[in-house]
Amino acid sequence: MSNLTENKPLLNRIVLGKKSKIFLRVLLWMEILVIGLYMLNIIFSYFITDAFDIQNIFTFNKQIFDNLFWSLFWGVPIWTAYEVLSFWFYASGLVPFVQFGEAPIYFFFILLLIPAFRDAHFYLIHRFLHFKFMYKIAHSVHHRNVNPGPWSSLSMHPIEHLLYFSGVIIHWIILSHPLHATYHLFHAGLGSANGHIGFKQMMINDKRAIDLSNYNHYLHHKYFEVNYGN
Repeated sequence: MSNLTENKPLLNRIVLGKKSKIFLRVLLWMEILVIGLYMLNIIFSYFITDAFDIQNIFTFNKQIFDNLFWSLFWGVPIWTAYEVLSFWFYASGLVPFVQFGEAPIYFFFILLLIPAFRDAHFYLIHRFLHFKFMYKIAHSVHHRNVNPGPWSSLSMHPIEHLLYFSGVIIHWIILSHPLHATYHLFHAGLGSANGHIGFKQMMINDKRAIDLSNYNHYLHHKYFEVNYGN
């Protein structure tokens, strides 16, 4: 277990002095990824929401504005809050953490386990969000996006954001490191775009194409009651 006395000053500087920088970093990485994917949609003309006469179901009567609002005004702050809270727990000594040099094999094991844990966590909360009551008060916001695009990935009701990013709580329970918590949150925040790109493949030529997305989740948005996992 890490010497908390030695690590408190560093973590306190991170938590107390850089809250806004953590928020801006989260925002920047999200925008780089999502805007890039959105531009691919525009270039290849696959994500054409105006072709669907459903714009009035969205906030501001426009899918892109709706997605930006729920993602940036709710998703990014809640993501940031979980990260800041995790760092504060580590810095205050409420949650012990392990250093890489103390247990390198365990350190890498936890790192490699995060994607598998995230898949299981996502499946369970996703099924919960499809209960009638939860769907009505929260998950329906995300499912407005029958034809999702990259900005749809974190376009959720804040209740859903709280549940979606709650997987990081596992690092408050088991012996982990701040890097594990940060990676976990970025895996959740940026990885969700993979199931909402808006098209399955990018054509290279008449015979070759590159798989770009988790097409099963795209189908979930279309058919609602299938493919709850990743």
